[in-house]
Amino acid sequence: GGVRAVIASDGSEVWRVPEKIEPAKPYFATPSFLNGQVLVGDYVNTLYSLDAATGAEKWNFAEAQGRYISGALVAGDLILAPSVDNNLYALNQQGRRMWKFTAQNDIWAAPVSDGKLVYVAAMDHNLYAVNLKDGTTVWSVGLGAAMLNAPALSDGVLYTATMGSEVVAVEASGGAVV
Repeated sequence: GGVRAVIASDGSEVWRVPEKIEPAKPYFATPSFLNGQVLVGDYVNTLYSLDAATGAEKWNFAEAQGRYISGALVAGDLILAPSVDNNLYALNQQGRRMWKFTAQNDIWAAPVSDGKLVYVAAMDHNLYAVNLKDGTTVWSVGLGAAMLNAPALSDGVLYTATMGSEVVAVEASGGAVV
């Protein structure tokens, strides 16, 4: 029903947004943090930047036509927000869209990045590598089933679980299935 900041040592509330629960506007996405901002998307279609100290809204991005299920990734100066409207939105720190990547179906999973590319697991059965600078597709590989969770990146290999009951390893450099 909202986003709360609490003191870790005793659990006391510092702030809550919104002050009154709005049942029609839940939050499921994990918050992200960037330079004093708490970034969180709601289950309607809006990504918010909240002041980390006060909870006051700094800006919002309401261009998405779908829900935010997973949290945004902060990669350098970019905020990468996956939406179930098939898009990964890249925003600057002021909430202005820099580019948009469109998959063939919903994006439920949070993206991961190596600083040059961003990797996007989608419900369309594809794992994508996208250029972090401009949002162009570098490669994609079909894995035969939808992916709900963020891939793990380790030593140049992406590991992802599919709804086809498989865990698949993919070379991050070119998309070959290992």
